[in-house]
Amino acid sequence: MVNFHPSPLPRYAGLAPFFWMTLAGERDSGVTALLTTRGIDDGPILAQRPVSFSGTETVGEVRDALFAESRKLLHDMIPRLVEGDLSGRPQDPRRRSYFSRPRPEDMTVEWSSPLEAILRVIRACSPQPGAAMSADGAVRILDARPVPGPPPRGRLGEITVDPDYGLVVGARDGRLQVTSLSWDPGTANVPAGVLEQVRVAAALR
Repeated sequence: MVNFHPSPLPRYAGLAPFFWMTLAGERDSGVTALLTTRGIDDGPILAQRPVSFSGTETVGEVRDALFAESRKLLHDMIPRLVEGDLSGRPQDPRRRSYFSRPRPEDMTVEWSSPLEAILRVIRACSPQPGAAMSADGAVRILDARPVPGPPPRGRLGEITVDPDYGLVVGARDGRLQVTSLSWDPGTANVPAGVLEQVRVAAALR
């Protein structure tokens, strides 16, 4: 049986390759047609198509691009499938990387990290479910961008209001403008300070 995997196997085998590519800021990606085996994504490779990224895409953009290339790869494979040509080349186990589903901590921002690492977590969780601002997942960032200025003097990860940029969060080496965030008032214990800052930022618009 022929399978199509949205990664450049043997790299990014397993589950949620879109998430892990985005989290890594991957630039050299691709899609793969392979024969299924008893193992996970380890069968002989029939064909591949390379896909290049800037490393700043969201997980949604990575997913859409790789699905589009998978459809093209299927089109390329149709003549071979009709002829019954299933000759493939074995994967190099030395180049294999395997990932499972992301854990909650993988989708939570560590505010002591560099800005680029924080942005990658946010992109890897955008457009959904959003990157959790803390371990409880009460508030999630859907989109953010770096803004000029030195790191804030306050607590890392604390939301403040800037007259020029609205909602701003401080990290170890800079600041992020939060352009979209979400919470579920019915289930999440949203800190009152966050709601107040959102109201203040909205009043500045």
